[in-house]
Amino acid sequence: MATRLFWVTVKWPLPAEDGGRQATFHLARGMADLGTEVHLLAIVPASEPRSEAEIEAARLAFGAARMSVVYRSSTRAGWLRRPWFPATVASFASKQLARSILALHAAWDPSSVIVFDGMHGAAWLKLVPARVRARLKLAHRSHNVECNLWWLAARQTRNPARRLALQAQAWVVQRFEGWLCREVGLVASVSRDDAQLLQLMYRPRTITVTPIGMPVGERGRDGYFPTRANLLFLGKMDWPPNRDGLKWFLQEVWPEARAARPDLELTIAGAGQSAWLDPYLGLPGLKFLGRVPELDPVYREASACLVPIFFGSGTRVKAIEAGTYARACVGSEIGVEGIGYEAGRSYLRAESREDWLRVLREFSPAQAQAVGLAARARVIEEFDPARVARRLFDQLERL
Repeated sequence: MATRLFWVTVKWPLPAEDGGRQATFHLARGMADLGTEVHLLAIVPASEPRSEAEIEAARLAFGAARMSVVYRSSTRAGWLRRPWFPATVASFASKQLARSILALHAAWDPSSVIVFDGMHGAAWLKLVPARVRARLKLAHRSHNVECNLWWLAARQTRNPARRLALQAQAWVVQRFEGWLCREVGLVASVSRDDAQLLQLMYRPRTITVTPIGMPVGERGRDGYFPTRANLLFLGKMDWPPNRDGLKWFLQEVWPEARAARPDLELTIAGAGQSAWLDPYLGLPGLKFLGRVPELDPVYREASACLVPIFFGSGTRVKAIEAGTYARACVGSEIGVEGIGYEAGRSYLRAESREDWLRVLREFSPAQAQAVGLAARARVIEEFDPARVARRLFDQLERL
């Protein structure tokens, strides 16, 4: 295991509750478990300083050989200084940040592979002279086709001025994403669909599929399953695909579904800004928990998980997580994209309002249990963290 990795993540990595942090944790930890020496670098806002004790705790959690933190300015300040970068990326485009990161990399091991976990953390690289970049071994862990989020958001808005602004950002994001995919020696995409699209759009030198690893362990193995029709939505409340999909479900589906099936119960849980949810909290059968410290209890009492996602790319980490607990997903095809679940066998598909109402009218815990067990088998087959990490290591070693 000669490869040493300089792993760049764009936010404080713990606790690994949301999909992005889970993806980072399981893959970076999987690489360390293989015996790879990992220097984990977190780029965090200057307003969120981290103590030495927190840094050491994160290093131990990841099994990293070393852990470092560098600080960036606010997103707005970064964009005002560098408006030609995407708005969400500009605060990472700093010459000071570039000097600090390159110094840490050189002190660690200048021959180690720099892995950008998400495209945002690579913005500083664009400010580095080409002759310096040419000496670096670079890889990009792509969580999704980032520009698609912006193009889809632009198509969905009805406000003409907002549509133009979103289209402008989508173009800037696409240009930056394309530059990064062509600059690095390896792009590791989370799904086959994304890999095909990235290949078509950007023509990277090398692209591979590296799914999101998710340990199963003893989850869902004790045989317990609730007999009540308890539905669960678990996810980051302010992630646009989650917010827009759940809002649509609560407006268009839940009132009628609950009227037809008074035994249906819905629990909503997750971190993130959730004030938009306030108007719906009085709906019958609905309970909102906010951020939950432990996932096991909420999954244990759920007979199925809702995934009303209608745009975005990448892999739905929460849909994989539900499978580790042997809980069926009820959702759109795009909501389980990149996982390989089969409609009717390992998830319950619902696209239109009529589909959702039909699935919920016919829903039974017994059927959900059988579907959940099939989902669990799929997760074990495809998303074992050790296998995923081994696949990526083999590709990185070629750099």
